[in-house]
Amino acid sequence: MTYEELQVLCQRQYAELSRQQAQLHQQQIQLQDQQTRLQQQTVHIEELSDTIKVLKELLNRNSNNSSSPPSLSRGYKRKDKKGRINKMRKKRLVNKGLRRFPHERVSRFHDHRPEKCSSCGSFDLTNGFIKSSHQTVDIPPITPIIEEHRRWCCRCRDCGNDSLGKFPNHLSRKTYGPNIRTWIVLLATKGNVTIRKAIAILQELLGAEISLGTSINIANHFSRVVEAPYQHLMDEVKVSDLCYADETGWYERNKKCWLWQCATPKVVGFMVALRRNAQAARNLLGDLRDRILVTDRWEPYDRVAGQRQYCFAHLIRNFRAVEERGREDGILGGLLRAAVQSLCHERTLWKVGELSWDVFMAKVDKIKQALRETLTIGQQTAFCAKTKRLCTRLLKEFDHLWVFTRDQRVELTNNESERNLRAVVLKRKVSLGSQSASGSDFIARAYSIMATLAKRGFSFAQYVRNLFTTVMAGGIAPPLPV
Repeated sequence: MTYEELQVLCQRQYAELSRQQAQLHQQQIQLQDQQTRLQQQTVHIEELSDTIKVLKELLNRNSNNSSSPPSLSRGYKRKDKKGRINKMRKKRLVNKGLRRFPHERVSRFHDHRPEKCSSCGSFDLTNGFIKSSHQTVDIPPITPIIEEHRRWCCRCRDCGNDSLGKFPNHLSRKTYGPNIRTWIVLLATKGNVTIRKAIAILQELLGAEISLGTSINIANHFSRVVEAPYQHLMDEVKVSDLCYADETGWYERNKKCWLWQCATPKVVGFMVALRRNAQAARNLLGDLRDRILVTDRWEPYDRVAGQRQYCFAHLIRNFRAVEERGREDGILGGLLRAAVQSLCHERTLWKVGELSWDVFMAKVDKIKQALRETLTIGQQTAFCAKTKRLCTRLLKEFDHLWVFTRDQRVELTNNESERNLRAVVLKRKVSLGSQSASGSDFIARAYSIMATLAKRGFSFAQYVRNLFTTVMAGGIAPPLPV
């Protein structure tokens, strides 16, 4: 082989080697692109997996694992451990029948005596005795009492001067009296109907034509005259040493606002605010430092003066949500929920007198230690990031769980406040909020007075009737009975 041929062969091999190197470099670039794309897809799959977990959790959300209302449970049925109906619910299902009224309340007696002997047909019968009786209860047809006051103008026969009669001082210039006004307020609050429905009900029952504007004016009139008792009630809320506070959404002219509520051992106060922040909470609760606040774990409550006691009912729902996430979180959530439910059970035994306070405190110390250890394990080994954040926050604010150990009056849950909000939530679903600031004031003041009187054992209807009677006669609103 000549030198020229060898040179041509080397050039061909060099070109082939260069081509192979170019192909190898291209393959390396493609491999890097594939690795980058694979990493991106892996990250995307992880994001989608997290999104699917969140969506599944939202789909499975109900009133037992979140703060959602029971209406969102969509047929969820809670079963007891042994598959039996709850005892208290079973008692409510029992028909106890109609209780007989005492004889002094009976309007008329109808005696049904036999006319003749059922055996021989003789008419000679003794007076006998009452074998059985049956009572019927009804009300007469309601007819409104319409009174017309007329002022006469009379001329004197001696001097020819005209004299005009005077209306009595106690006569109110309002068209509708205290009873109809009481009905409108009751239907708009306890009746849980809109003002239009209240008008329709009164028209059907009384045959009285009441316009929408008049009914709204009656509600605004009630709101104005109870301003002083309402302010006194809210002042009592601010100086109480034990408060159960919560809030829910409200609408005013289709704009979102918030309805705040605080329950104390003696009073219940509602307040409508535009914001759901710490300033609104301070406006409701005041700045008393020597008190206990039983609330959920909403953070703005931390900037309100007073000791914080977390609601264990909210914790049970949160732990049930953790349990439904599965894997390590399922075991962790089950342990946490079992510890809190055990604490609530022991508290119930103490309240009914089966445990002394010292024995109850000894069991609380054991549950407290077990709960701390479980939360520490969850903070370190939980699979879901939300579970880790929950455990971290509860460990950081662990003292807020045990304020009830320093005051026996403090309940473990915020149910005192939740029950008061239930009536307002039902009202919101029916009426979709209020259409003016005066309507919001009526809701706050009427429900505050109604819940406070119910807590004190007095009739809301009787108070409203006395209120309208006194105010329409020229007096001032009577204070709330104690």
